[in-house]
Amino acid sequence: KESIEEMIKVWEFKESSIDIETIRIGTDNYIDDRGIISNFHLEEKINLVGYIESKKGSIRGNHYHPVQEQKVLLVSGKYISVIKDLNGNNKIETNIINSGELVTTHPNVVHTMIFLEDSVFLNLVNGERDHKNYGSTHTIPYELVNSSLGNDFLKFFKSRCRVCDSEKLKSFISLGLVPLDNNLIKNLEDDVSLFPLEIYYCLDCSNCQLSFVVPPDVLFDKYLYLSSTSKVFKEHFTKAARQIVNDFSLNRNSFVVDIGSNDGVFLQPISKEGIKCLGIEPAKNVYEIAKSDGIETINSYLNIETVEKIKNNYSLADVVTAFNVFAHVDDIKDFVKNSFELLTHGGVFIFEVQYIVDTIKDLTFDNIYHEHVNYWSVKSLDFFFDSMDLCLFKVETINTHGGSIRGYVSRK
Repeated sequence: KESIEEMIKVWEFKESSIDIETIRIGTDNYIDDRGIISNFHLEEKINLVGYIESKKGSIRGNHYHPVQEQKVLLVSGKYISVIKDLNGNNKIETNIINSGELVTTHPNVVHTMIFLEDSVFLNLVNGERDHKNYGSTHTIPYELVNSSLGNDFLKFFKSRCRVCDSEKLKSFISLGLVPLDNNLIKNLEDDVSLFPLEIYYCLDCSNCQLSFVVPPDVLFDKYLYLSSTSKVFKEHFTKAARQIVNDFSLNRNSFVVDIGSNDGVFLQPISKEGIKCLGIEPAKNVYEIAKSDGIETINSYLNIETVEKIKNNYSLADVVTAFNVFAHVDDIKDFVKNSFELLTHGGVFIFEVQYIVDTIKDLTFDNIYHEHVNYWSVKSLDFFFDSMDLCLFKVETINTHGGSIRGYVSRK
């Protein structure tokens, strides 16, 4: 018994606390009017330097080194580094590599480079990298990123912060390649599309966002989730409707627009108050359900055409709401701009989103999925709305989705 316990303790898997890929910038910088001298201090000797050029859209790597470290100094350009530790948890992770950065990838870590710009880099080698020995000694092929996934990365990867446009993004959690939620298969043999699921943190504005954005038409054109099937949500939105009507003195002359209105779970109690309301819902199957329940709804995404249609056929709204859709939007600036185009000058934009502080505190990693492209804190929300000359004037904590917040925004 003691021997088996000792064996289990020694052999059990332990998550490595060491990054399988490290990224460094130069130190001891010397700057004058001629430019900059920056130094990289290496822990081992280098006997070979490879000079490599790569065109935008090209893919390199898809291999690992059994013994050697991979050292790359990116002289110019930008690429996505896709990695998988063969000794570890077997999931893929990514890093964004910018010019002037030195990337060290550990042995037995598969690495693929997807170039977002024309790039030049130096490969710093300790050992031999003879082409005739490729595949047998120093470098072993491993297709981590096939052409289809590589093209998806080039189309849908976010290398800049969607809030402040910063390039200073750092990955802090990766769940690997994951299927879309709610898309259950009928047979084990069915093909399933897998997409990277990973959150990056912006070092400049504190925004947290998915690195890879699945196209909206794949996610939302046919939507399987119906809010009204949950008794908790029906009660939540009935209570929310009552509060909003009272707080903003809404009456029969008021107009409320709900973006991503689903099956009308929020607009039902608003309508019962005798208040004119309108839903905007992109999923045709859900739109049909709301329509059959008597909730006036437009089958569309929120865009400038929808805004003009509402302004021409209805009126400006006193309140525009976006419950559990605000985190779903890729072009968040355009979304908010269009929302305020629908509002009267003194109108209020009200939204609900999951609260990343609760996600971290309670480790509710299952709240991270492809529909949620942004993960908000009050700090990042305040920065975002302020940058758009808007005022986040009130925030409430609510208990939906394992911990959320409701925000109230007006023009300054």
